[in-house]
Amino acid sequence: SDVPVCVTDCLLELEHRLSVFFLTHCCLSVVFLAIPMIGTWWEVRKELQAVNQRLASSEENEDGGESASQKQAQYSLMQFQAKCPEYAYGSWGGSFTEDFLELVIGFALFTCFGIVLPVMGVMLLVALYVEYRMLAFRMTAVTCRPRPEGAEGIGTWQGILEKISLIAITTNSMIAVFVNEPMCEWSQYWQLLAFVVLEHLGLALHVVLMSTIPKMPPDILRCQDFNSFFQTQMIKKKPFVVAAKDRTVNADIDIGL
Repeated sequence: SDVPVCVTDCLLELEHRLSVFFLTHCCLSVVFLAIPMIGTWWEVRKELQAVNQRLASSEENEDGGESASQKQAQYSLMQFQAKCPEYAYGSWGGSFTEDFLELVIGFALFTCFGIVLPVMGVMLLVALYVEYRMLAFRMTAVTCRPRPEGAEGIGTWQGILEKISLIAITTNSMIAVFVNEPMCEWSQYWQLLAFVVLEHLGLALHVVLMSTIPKMPPDILRCQDFNSFFQTQMIKKKPFVVAAKDRTVNADIDIGL
């Protein structure tokens, strides 16, 4: 008798959709990182050209039509920061939420469906390497310097990543039992039994690994201890708080050339 084949149209379509979606996601991430870089460079270049043209015309008028000197306008760091996009949600400079969302989407796709398309691991490695380098360049050379704020770890994203890892155990167990060979050829009783065993083994391994990894690295603990000691020994007065009516808002000031 013919041996049943487990590869169905749904599985092939899932592989196709995953590859297309993942490649599209990686390409769009690179594009949306490159747009603010090009936009900031263009704004600075356009303003410098306009100022240099005014300098050249004024020098020609002063010299009575003679050739202008090679004096060029200088762009300060503060003026460049004023042209950079803000690090806030919905801006071209990126934000904490949007940057993490891009990484979490790739993590969720690979962990939940990596068993269907293992080559996604290689694509994810290359894409994340390029994306990390572009994010680092954008944060240091393109995005306006963000306002410093205290944070404990990565916040809510830590819980989201943990939930995704738990869901990935279930989805990979189901795909391995009900879709992939050889377990897809078993009877429903043995398939259900294999699924329960695989899922519980994965959950147990997850619990063991999470218990062995400390919630906070030792170097961070040492830094926190030092900061606490410094605060108790050096900071004796309460911080000075400026009333809302006495604060000045400089967000609308144009410090361009």
